[in-house]
Amino acid sequence: MWDVSAKWHSDTNHLTYVAIIEGPTNTKLVVMIMAYLSTLDGVPVYYRDGGNPSGPPVLYLHGGPGEGSADFEAFQDPYLRDTVRLVTFDQRGALRSPPVDGTITLAQLLADIEALRTTLNIERWHVVGHSWGGWLAAAYAGWYGDRAASVVLVCPALDWLDSIRSVVSRIADTLSPQDPALASPGRPHIRSAHLAHTGRHLVVGARSGD
Repeated sequence: MWDVSAKWHSDTNHLTYVAIIEGPTNTKLVVMIMAYLSTLDGVPVYYRDGGNPSGPPVLYLHGGPGEGSADFEAFQDPYLRDTVRLVTFDQRGALRSPPVDGTITLAQLLADIEALRTTLNIERWHVVGHSWGGWLAAAYAGWYGDRAASVVLVCPALDWLDSIRSVVSRIADTLSPQDPALASPGRPHIRSAHLAHTGRHLVVGARSGD
C-alpha cells in the first residue's frame, strides 16, 4: 500500500516527494527532493536527493554522454534507498536537464558536480560512474580527490576514443551491405570518414576544458 504526497517549495524551487510504503512486516517512509541546480554559469541541471538521509552519501554519474539517470533511479533505488543517501543528476543538456547550446566541457561538468555537492552540504561522498560516467568519475577523483570518499567504476569508458570507435563500428556493421550510403561508388570511405568525424567531435567536446 502506498500513500504518496508531493509539495512544491517556490522559495527554494524544489519538489519534496514523500511516500509511505506499508509492507507485510513494516512501514517505510521514503523522502526525495527533486530540483534544478543553478550551476556556476547559470545553466539549470536536474538532480534528485533521496534514500536514507543518515546513510553514506552516494553520487551516481550516468553514461552516454546524454543518457540521464532515470533508468538507474528506477531499477536501483529500491535496493539502495534504505542504506545510502542516493544523489543522482542529469548532466547538463541530458534528459531532464534543459538542452544547452555549444560545446560542453569537462571543466563545466566537474564544476557542476562540485556545485551540487556544496548545495547539498555534503563534505565527502562516494562516487559511482557507469560507462561515460566512469570516465567522468575518474576525472572528478583526479581534480577533487579530497571530496571523493571512494570511486566505483562500472564498465567505465576510460579510453573514450576507442569506446566511440567501437560503438560506431558496431552501428555500421548492422547496416545492410545494400544500404545506398555504403554501396555508393562515389562514397567508398563513408564508414571510416563517419567514424573519424564522430570520434573527433565527441573527444574534443568532452576534453576541451582540460
